[in-house]
Amino acid sequence: MVTFLFCRFCHRIGKTGRVSAATAALFLTLSTGALAQHLVTGVVRDAETRESLVNATVHLKDTKRYALTDAFGRFTLNRVPAGTAVLEVTYIGYKDAERPLAVDQDVDVEITLEPASVITETVVVRATRATGKTPTTFTTLTEE
Repeated sequence: MVTFLFCRFCHRIGKTGRVSAATAALFLTLSTGALAQHLVTGVVRDAETRESLVNATVHLKDTKRYALTDAFGRFTLNRVPAGTAVLEVTYIGYKDAERPLAVDQDVDVEITLEPASVITETVVVRATRATGKTPTTFTTLTEE
C-alpha cells in the first residue's frame, strides 16, 4: 500500500512539478504508520534459580500474537505496533506474569516467573495383569 501511494505521489510530482499538501500529508501519515512497528525480544527465567525456561508461552495481550521461548529461554515478537502493550507469560508450574511495555522502539525485556505449587485431586493408577486368558497381546519380561 505504501509503495503504491509513493508511486502515485511521484507520478503527481512528475506531471505538475508540485503536489498538494493533502497528498503529501496522507503519504507521510501512512508511511509513518507502516514504519512504526517494532521488535519485542526477551528472555524468560526462573525467579529463584535464574535458569532459562524453555517453551514458556509469551502472549501480547489483546492481540493474536504469541511466541514460545527457545532452548535459551529467548523469544521474539515481530511487527509490534507502537504504543502501550502488555506481555503475558505462562509456564506450567509457575505463576503467570504480566509486564506492561511502552513500545516506542525495539524492546528487549527479561521476565522472571515465580514457582507455584500445583495442588490437584488424588490420582489413582490401576492396572490389570495380563494372563494367557486376557484378550490382548503381551510379553512377559524376565531378569535375563
